[in-house]
Amino acid sequence: MKKPILIGLTALLCCLVAVGCVEQGAVQIGAVIPLSGSYSVYGQEIQRGMELALEEVQTNGGLEFEVSLRIEDSGSDPAQAANLLADVYTTAMAAIGGVSSAEALAMVPAADEAGKLLLSPTASSPELSGISKNFFRIFLSSEAESVAMAPFVVDKLKQEQVAVLAASDAFGQGAADSFENAWSGEMLGRFEFDADSADIAGPVSEAVATGAQAIYVAATGDSLVRAIQSLRDNGFVQTSPEKRAFILASSALASPEVLGAAGRAASGSYMTQTVFDPNDENEPTKSFVAAYEAKHQKKPDLYSAYGYDSVIVLVEALKEGGFMLPGDVAKGMKTLSNFPGVTGNIQFRENNDVQKFARVYYIDEQLNPVDFDEYMKARMDELREKRDEIRRQLERANREAAANS
Repeated sequence: MKKPILIGLTALLCCLVAVGCVEQGAVQIGAVIPLSGSYSVYGQEIQRGMELALEEVQTNGGLEFEVSLRIEDSGSDPAQAANLLADVYTTAMAAIGGVSSAEALAMVPAADEAGKLLLSPTASSPELSGISKNFFRIFLSSEAESVAMAPFVVDKLKQEQVAVLAASDAFGQGAADSFENAWSGEMLGRFEFDADSADIAGPVSEAVATGAQAIYVAATGDSLVRAIQSLRDNGFVQTSPEKRAFILASSALASPEVLGAAGRAASGSYMTQTVFDPNDENEPTKSFVAAYEAKHQKKPDLYSAYGYDSVIVLVEALKEGGFMLPGDVAKGMKTLSNFPGVTGNIQFRENNDVQKFARVYYIDEQLNPVDFDEYMKARMDELREKRDEIRRQLERANREAAANS
């Protein structure tokens, strides 16, 4: 009679191994991210943030289980990302992946097949909202970013007309659709270009020819850089106070590498992103920035912050929901309420999208993203100081004139 019990225990052990509990008290988290290819500019920073989070969890987490991280390079190829994810799930309880929207869309079926959680650090396509009970993301959807940008263009930039310049990939199409849906003014046209082509002069010149003084660029990485530079090369620059040239973009512009590659062409443009300030003196941001600087001798960017939060959030979900069965992780994610991440407090909506809001940032002459409201306050303070200095000079001149009369 004991033999069936032994068989049952063996089967249970195999089941635990299959769901990622490779040994008692140990949990593996998988990650499939682009460390090479067109999205590597984002993936490499995400990796740095993830590894820093793992070190912190292993050293100071106070966990009742050990956590390991298995990272695979998708090569920025959605099909490869999906295949790698299926393999990662053979040992991992849950996975982080879908840096680009195209990769995330390709990876969701693999997550459903395995019945395991997939957490995207940065995918934003509206197609991903509610796509699967197994898919979560801590990055804003392009809809949320557009809800911030579209009224800003009308209310703050005083532009009632806009044109859209969109890359042909999943991100570009999703972001363009979201912006058009949120836009309340006149749409002068949508001009699409091949995300992988170096020759985009045709669509760019068509967008400029509309006469729009505001152009929304729905693109990422190298294609975003090419679009911004091509717009400036095609004369989309301010020539007078009446003839303005506003370049609008998403948080894809937040990468220092992307801004650096775009150079002065990006100066004076606008983008949306969640609030992440590497100079923030509050926790947990202060400690994260200090640890990142000590390790990499530079400040973290928005994408390393999202990489960090993706690991921290998954570990918290494992603490809350357990890790005996794959569904436990999703239950743990659903219990999170205003969890303090370095990219802001994190909790999830019913459709598994993160509940956050975007703000608009201005790219200054040093290519630094500055919160627009803070930028305008600083400009107003500067103008008031100049006005007060002129007033003081006039008063001194009047006193001296009176004294010499």
